[in-house]
Amino acid sequence: MSDKKSNMSLYITLAIVFIIIISTLWMFFNTRDWKETTGQMNHIELQTVHNDVISPMSTNKSFSEHKIDMEYSYVVDGKAYTGTQFYPLIPNVFSDKKHADELMGKYQPNKKISVFYNPKSPANSCLITSSNITPLKYTLMIAIFLFIATVLVLGIKYFNTLMDS
Repeated sequence: MSDKKSNMSLYITLAIVFIIIISTLWMFFNTRDWKETTGQMNHIELQTVHNDVISPMSTNKSFSEHKIDMEYSYVVDGKAYTGTQFYPLIPNVFSDKKHADELMGKYQPNKKISVFYNPKSPANSCLITSSNITPLKYTLMIAIFLFIATVLVLGIKYFNTLMDS
């Protein structure tokens, strides 16, 4: 009976993770309708965070994350706003320093920039939206995600049947 409970809790956990990922992808896809305005980059700085041992079994004893601390300002209908996001709903933390450096190169302090904001809630903004991702690419991303999820669930079922026998 306890195996069935642990299986059920595993499936519930997987379902919650999948719902969060799909809803994040859906919200990111909806940014294609956000309005564009001109803003200004007030501050941008790359911070490297070194972390300790990943695990005792790891040969990589430490790893780094690259956080971009930034603030930009923009005006919508005469009201001033500030923002801090490159992508909506995603923190400005990157494991790939090359990607962080590329973003830093595109945005310089005191320079005019394009800011995208939610017309229903102008305080929600970002610098990069899904407008350059085609619906075909989104469909492909979701299909790959669903394929991986299916393989994961079937794999769990398969290993559970092996354990039961």
